[in-house]
Amino acid sequence: MDPTYLFVYGTLRPGFNNPFAQLLRASAQYIGDGTLPGRLFDLGQYPGVVHDPSGPALVRGSVYDFGKNKTILDQLDHYEGVSNPPDPADEYRRGVVTVVCNVTLLDCWVYLYNWPVDKARLVASGTYNINE
Repeated sequence: MDPTYLFVYGTLRPGFNNPFAQLLRASAQYIGDGTLPGRLFDLGQYPGVVHDPSGPALVRGSVYDFGKNKTILDQLDHYEGVSNPPDPADEYRRGVVTVVCNVTLLDCWVYLYNWPVDKARLVASGTYNINE
């Protein structure tokens, strides 16, 4: 069964007011802040996450429960440039990752960066800010 949780770490987080961040807040319930093992990269106008389950670094983000409103994922896939069906050439892919939220492990959908990061700047804090 697919998860009903979404972990966001960039321009969909609280504090961002683009139309898709507003749509997420209006369509899903904020559960709390969470972390996942991985590395966060600044890609210019937005970030990207590379999941690294055995790595020591953590990415900080927010968890939403969209319940049975799966159409929100279709809309967010469009925002993130994720094809349906998935295309290996897409900049992002949507995958399921275990996230720690409120000391609970949750399986969450996450938009994972799918391109090389050799020229991207690592965000060592693991937190993407508006002013990054």
